[in-house]
Amino acid sequence: MSRKRYLEENDAALWAQRTLDLDSLKGRAHAQQEIVEAIRNTARGVVNDYAAKAQAVERETLRKVEAMRKEHEATRARYDNEISTLTEQEAQSLVEITTRFAPRLAAANQALEESIGLEAQARAQLQRPSIDETLEGRLEQARQSHHDHQNAVIEAQASFAKAQKAFSEVNHQWSQAQRLHDSQKEHLAQTRKIVEAIKAQLQPDPQSLHAAFLDNPDAPWAENLARIIDPALLTRVDLQPHFDLAPVPCSS
Repeated sequence: MSRKRYLEENDAALWAQRTLDLDSLKGRAHAQQEIVEAIRNTARGVVNDYAAKAQAVERETLRKVEAMRKEHEATRARYDNEISTLTEQEAQSLVEITTRFAPRLAAANQALEESIGLEAQARAQLQRPSIDETLEGRLEQARQSHHDHQNAVIEAQASFAKAQKAFSEVNHQWSQAQRLHDSQKEHLAQTRKIVEAIKAQLQPDPQSLHAAFLDNPDAPWAENLARIIDPALLTRVDLQPHFDLAPVPCSS
């Protein structure tokens, strides 16, 4: 009996089983390929959806930043105008105080000094042996004049204190406006930092690990590495990531 005939008679069933197993493996490989293709299509859809949402977030962020900038500029302009007005009012108040009260105060002090002098002269004359008949009347007039001038000085001092109080209130309002202006500047600086952080997430450095992930959406990093990676590594530009796109065999 020839070897060929022997093999045909004894291994026919084995070869038939192997043929069936081969067809089964081809079918499973085809099914796995279809699954991989479906996953790739889904990944592309996710990436496209993420890109659209990222663009929408960026547009909304830019719109809000622009609105905040305009609001800050309007607020700053308004408070600059108020500060300018308060400064002008302060200068005007100082001029009015100097113009109105300084001469009156000087005149009252001069009149007071004259009254004191008249009273001293009257007292000296009273101590003399010969006293004029009208001296008592003149002394009373001097005393009344001295009293009147004292009242004038008190009134001038009260008016001066009132003007100083008004000046203090104006200065307090200016200080409040300045503090509000500084607060608005600090708020704008914080907003700019937030916007820069958002931009760094949406538009990473082309040499960074984050950009490499986004450039390889078909790689399986989203299901494994993205869950455990340190966020600080995403911004590094000295790494050389490599993605193995070969399909991972499914465990039976």
